[in-house]
Amino acid sequence: VTQSYHTNLTSTNAVTVDSSETVKHDIAPYVGDALAAVMDMDVITFKHNAWLDPSETVKLGIRAESVHEPLALNTIERKEGNYPGLNLYGQVALLTRALQQVNERLDRALAAG
Repeated sequence: VTQSYHTNLTSTNAVTVDSSETVKHDIAPYVGDALAAVMDMDVITFKHNAWLDPSETVKLGIRAESVHEPLALNTIERKEGNYPGLNLYGQVALLTRALQQVNERLDRALAAG
């Protein structure tokens, strides 16, 4: 079961993910077009439904339905129903790859003169 961030997880220290190659196998480079995936995402402001967060606070986020990379999504399961949610670790990896792609394109453009 994946929970949404509304569990109010707070940390005064770094949040660390088991990311070492020593705890992974079947490692392969990501071959998707991360930049296209990121460019398709809807960055939005929003308020949550009252049952999820009654504060009416305006938030900044990404509409999960606009994320077309399944590895950056998880299903949030609730008694009110299941819905897609962002996998933040996958999202950071996707954004990192997109930035690498931008840099590669810039390098090629500069080399071409």
